[in-house]
Amino acid sequence: MTEILITGSNGFIGNNILRYFHQNHKDFKFVEFPKGFRLDLNIPKLNNINIRHIFHCAGIAHQISRTSLKQQQLDYNINITLTKNLLISLEKLLNIESFLFISSVGVYGLESGTLISETNVTNPQNLYSKSKLVSEQLIIEWCCKKNIKYTIFRLPLVVGKDAPGNLASMIKAIKSGYYFNIAGGFAQKSMVLVEDISPYILKAIEVGGIYNLTDKLHPSFYNLSLEFSKLLKKNVPYNLSYNQAKFLSFLGDHIGQKFPFNSNTLQKMTNTLTFDDKLATSSFGWAPNPVINNLNNLF
Repeated sequence: MTEILITGSNGFIGNNILRYFHQNHKDFKFVEFPKGFRLDLNIPKLNNINIRHIFHCAGIAHQISRTSLKQQQLDYNINITLTKNLLISLEKLLNIESFLFISSVGVYGLESGTLISETNVTNPQNLYSKSKLVSEQLIIEWCCKKNIKYTIFRLPLVVGKDAPGNLASMIKAIKSGYYFNIAGGFAQKSMVLVEDISPYILKAIEVGGIYNLTDKLHPSFYNLSLEFSKLLKKNVPYNLSYNQAKFLSFLGDHIGQKFPFNSNTLQKMTNTLTFDDKLATSSFGWAPNPVINNLNNLF
């Protein structure tokens, strides 16, 4: 059997990958670190293991706006250290063929833009995204030195049942009746279904490279809120003008985290930010499902 070492198998994306391969590829055997093992604190001993592929999904993700700078710095150090320790542990393994790393579109450091491609300059603006870029660079350097093919998936918001992130907040707000769109809600965001990632991994690692992955449709806040309202049997969300929302964001900036809306939220809800995944399509046949057609799976 072909052996795969996976990190972060208890996380949202890693667990989905593990489950998919167990169900669809019986000829692969996964090597996991013991539950509770701290890769950022320990260098695992992997001698005498015939690992062919590495799926590196481990890392601490967090809501930047709701995390202290001290905690962000701690998470930054953890994310980089666990990547360094993983690479050290792989030094004596001779049969590694490929290395897959789950990264983020945050490495581009942009708050707005349309169909941003992999050729765009990377300039992360927060410590979480910086830790992803540093990890990318460490992995690329190590793989090039070892003549191992590397694949990096730069992901936007990943959508799925029990996923952390902004969609869960939107669902909660619509349920409670306090969600609103701003200036029509026409800003678009790139997203991708978690279930769409795993089926393309084997094709991607055969080619190698750095890829953005999206659902290609990049739904707007209006379309998402309309669909959620239908599924939840709620009224269509109210729309605020930009000036009304600006006033609320001013209040939120002064009240603090107890207020659910601030300037950062306003910026995210009114700026379109989408990414181009044509390279994945041409390289390994990326053909995802639209997020908007699969929102019922989140409940």
